[in-house]
Amino acid sequence: MAWQEHFLTFCCSTNVTNPCLDLPTLTDQNYFLDCYAISLIQGKTISGIAVCSNTVKNYIHAACNLFTDRGLPTPRSAKTNFIDIITRTLRNYKNIPKRCNMITNEMTLWMIKYVKTLPSSHPHGTIFNWIALGQYTGFRASEWCQTFKSNYKCITAWPSQPPEAFIAEDFEFFLDGEIPVHNITNMPLSNISSICICWRTQKNKQNGEKIPFFSDANNPNLCPVAAVLHIVHRSLLLHNKPGLPPGDLSHSRSPDPIPIHHHS
Repeated sequence: MAWQEHFLTFCCSTNVTNPCLDLPTLTDQNYFLDCYAISLIQGKTISGIAVCSNTVKNYIHAACNLFTDRGLPTPRSAKTNFIDIITRTLRNYKNIPKRCNMITNEMTLWMIKYVKTLPSSHPHGTIFNWIALGQYTGFRASEWCQTFKSNYKCITAWPSQPPEAFIAEDFEFFLDGEIPVHNITNMPLSNISSICICWRTQKNKQNGEKIPFFSDANNPNLCPVAAVLHIVHRSLLLHNKPGLPPGDLSHSRSPDPIPIHHHS
């Protein structure tokens, strides 16, 4: 079957000679097939085009038959089914009206190289920091950018009507041992081991939820701590005003920073 041959070609490209033998556990097999599904989503299919979730499932079903035809359990029976997670995400994504294309690994690698050529205050660097951080947090657009360039969306139901988007005070920084850092103005990245982000308002009504994220020394280009530190540092450089969203840009025709908006 062409789909199975395509899967075996993918195996060879990743130095997996025999997926039934080289991947000893169901978790290994399931995760490997999840990586295969991601390659299909990116358009690495028989026809060379991106496909819908149902077609991805057909590819995965054909690949799973290589295991079950040999009397082995299907990789989809793993305790954590990564395949279902990625296909469900793809289905939900396809149902979004006016959606944009997903950011691929190739795009991310290109952006990493590109932002290194820019000055630290460049707005493209800030946008990339939010993208890198969003890979860990799954931000909603309203949490970091705005619909209009001229103003911020506020939480009108609250007496003080604060911005709906994150503000610098929502990010807490910590040294090793969970020692809080109260002034990060001149604090080098290497000293900070973790951050804690506060979601002041959420659709699920779990307002005030705080979630920690830790430094990734092995992958500094996509480290969540580095991303937040750059975002807050740049915000301090632009306006140094408490209570304002740090997602903003400088503009040659405006004395004040303007918000990052959906089409930045």
